[in-house]
Parts: sequence; structure tokens; C-alpha cells
Amino acid sequence: MLTRKKILLGGACLALGLLAGCGKLENISTADQTSNSGTITTGRVDEKVYQALLVDGQYQTGIANGVETSTLNSNYNTNNFQTGLLRLAQLNFATDKYYFQEGQKIDGVTLRNWLGRKTDDNPDGLNAGDASKGQAVQKIIEYDFISADSEKLAGLVIGVALNQVDYSVTPNLELSNEEMLAQGRQAANSILTRLRQEGDLKEIPIYIALFQQAKNDDVQGGNFILGSLSDGTATVDKWDTLSENHILLPVTSGDNEATQDGLNAAFKTFQSATTSFFPNLTGVSGMAYYAEGKLVKLTITVESGYYTKAEVTSFTQFVAKTAQETFAKDVTWEISVNAVTGTQSNVISQGDADPIAHVFN
Repeated sequence: MLTRKKILLGGACLALGLLAGCGKLENISTADQTSNSGTITTGRVDEKVYQALLVDGQYQTGIANGVETSTLNSNYNTNNFQTGLLRLAQLNFATDKYYFQEGQKIDGVTLRNWLGRKTDDNPDGLNAGDASKGQAVQKIIEYDFISADSEKLAGLVIGVALNQVDYSVTPNLELSNEEMLAQGRQAANSILTRLRQEGDLKEIPIYIALFQQAKNDDVQGGNFILGSLSDGTATVDKWDTLSENHILLPVTSGDNEATQDGLNAAFKTFQSATTSFFPNLTGVSGMAYYAEGKLVKLTITVESGYYTKAEVTSFTQFVAKTAQETFAKDVTWEISVNAVTGTQSNVISQGDADPIAHVFN
């Protein structure tokens, strides 16, 4: 088991763990919170994240998890898909009014059939039956939301990941943007129609979002592009355009949100200060996540050559102080200091609180 040494920066709060995010000390709820009716949840460390519902004292994994369905083509896409879907869920189902539960409606066998091609043997397939066409629908995730008041299922969020390139065949098949969106919209309508056939899903709000998966060599990963909230309809009435962007820092060419709002310049300042102060660093890189034109989070990775506890501790204090002085106070950022042996330290700032730092033994 890893042990860790806490570094308190200024008035930094105690380390609280990173499973659901970090929050101020006064916002902490301990695990196994019980409502008036006896419902048990995980509790939470941040009011901006969901409490998960426990059944018979146990966390409920998605019922599709036990069947191999499909994966995205890179960890960058997987991270963006999951992070973005939770952000969209929070916009439609408030964290203080709903509990979270992994998907309990779409089972694994059904999901596997949906992700296949539509054929005589698989009439439920959501992908084009014509084998000469690329398969657009790569992955589907379901999240369920339970009303904190009624403690009944009150909403679903469905994420549909779409391919720009179908890597399941050789040679790979590239899909045009029009073809990808056409298959994605059709799949979303089919999913919504099928879900509405379930008795307890006929009228509850269901939010569906389409995610454009980046190519497998793209380190920035994909983004959500379309979303729609259905309040009882069996098909999508209207799609809303979603604006997400994951930007690799420093930006070397072109114009984007990070170059326009000054983040790229600030990151270069941080990068220069860090590499100048400490020798033998192998790299300092960043990833900025923007949604609807607003910076959601900045993630920085420092590849370190330091191995002694004193060196790692000093270095962690330095990067934390430098980040505080360099980035705007409302920026949420996370810094990981890594070596070939693994993560050496981690620092998090949520913008409105002092940083939380860990040095791992």
C-alpha cells in the first residue's frame, strides 16, 4: 500500500482523496450517508459531484459491465468521453437533487447487439448493414439518476461515441462527417424509441449526447458535439450543438481558446520557470479542457528526474507556488509529477481554495 506525505501550502486543507474530487473541509460528507427513508449513498467530498446510490450497502456497477462490448480507440478518448458525459449530466440533473447510479436498464447482450451491424441475424444493430461502409457507433454508456426526494428513477443520460475511422476492419474505413452524423442521429433516435418501450422510462427525461471520437493517434482526444433532452418523446425533437475542445499546451500554431484568453502564454511562463529552476526535467506539458468557450480544467504533467524524498518535496512545493502565481485565481488546475517509477506527487487547486498536495512514498 502506498503511503503519502501531505504538504500544506499556506492554509491548504487536509488531503481528502481524489475519487470524486476534492472539496473544502466543511463540504465533506462521510461514506454511507443514510436518508430519512433508509436509502444509503456513498456520501461525497465535493458538492459539485454526485453521491452514488448504494443497494444493500453495495455500489451497483452497470449491468452491461459483465459482457464484453466495445472500447474506444485510445485512453484520451475514453477520458474525454467519461468526463464530458458527467459534465453534461450535471447540466441536466443537479448534483444536490439526484443520486447517481451506473446503467441498470441496458444489459450487456442488448448493448452488444446494438453496437453491431444491422443484419438479418442482428436486426437491432445500430451500425450500417452495408459492410463497405464504416461503423459509426463505437460505444454507448448509460447513467441513471435517482431523485433525492422520491428516491425513484427520475432520468437517464446516454452517451454515444462515434467513429471518424472504423478500425475494426482492414483496411480501415474513414467516415465523412456527414455519414458519421447521419448514423449517429439515427442511432440516437432508435435508442430513445427502444428505451421508451420500457414502462418506467416512458415519460422520464432522457438526455442523449453524441461524442466524436478522435483518431487513435490524436493525443487531445475527442469531444461531444451534439446533445438533446427528451421529456417524453420517442425520437429526438431538436439537437443542440455542443462546444468542447481539448487543447494540448503549449500551442505551437493556430488560434484557439487558449491563445485567445491568455492561458497559453501563462502556461509558457510556468513551463519556462519550472524548467529553468530545476535541471534534468524531461518535459512539461498541459491539456486544457474548454466547454462552451469557458476553461473547465487545466491538467499539467511534469516528467521529473528527481528520486529522493527531499528533491520531490521541494520540487512539488515549487511547482505549486509557481502555478498559484502564474494562473488566474479562478482556474482549476491539477499537476502530476511523474518518473519512470510512477507518479511522485500530485497538486490540485480548485480555484477558490488553497492547493492540496500529496507526495507519494
